[in-house]
Amino acid sequence: MESGISQPLRLQNSTVGCQLSNQSLERGLTEHPLDSIPAIDRPYDRLVYAFSLLGRSDRAKAMLAAFDRRRAETALVDDDIARHAMLGNIALAEQQYEAAAGEFRASDATKPLPRVPSPTSRGPMISRRLQELQRARGD
Repeated sequence: MESGISQPLRLQNSTVGCQLSNQSLERGLTEHPLDSIPAIDRPYDRLVYAFSLLGRSDRAKAMLAAFDRRRAETALVDDDIARHAMLGNIALAEQQYEAAAGEFRASDATKPLPRVPSPTSRGPMISRRLQELQRARGD
């Protein structure tokens, strides 16, 4: 049984697969230019990821530059997270593993912590069930 990670790595090392995937991406961008998509919906992060997997850090950097231009005009809440992840993917494509790890860590560090409601704020049913479980455990 093959691991999921081996497929992208094999694709990157396969000249034919890489060329076909690159051609498909470029054709998609020609047929559906990013300018035809509303600025906040443009998939810059996914394009950087795809180009990075294909070893096309030049195209990935071009997508990052386009993202930065969009960001200057219309900033979104998760732009910092996305930018760090994109920089991580580019560094990975360029085999700069320590830089990639740092960027991926930074993308995780900038994620807001989820708000967890207190057990009693979710209603009496959940609160009663929690009390029953605590009694059963001897808390």
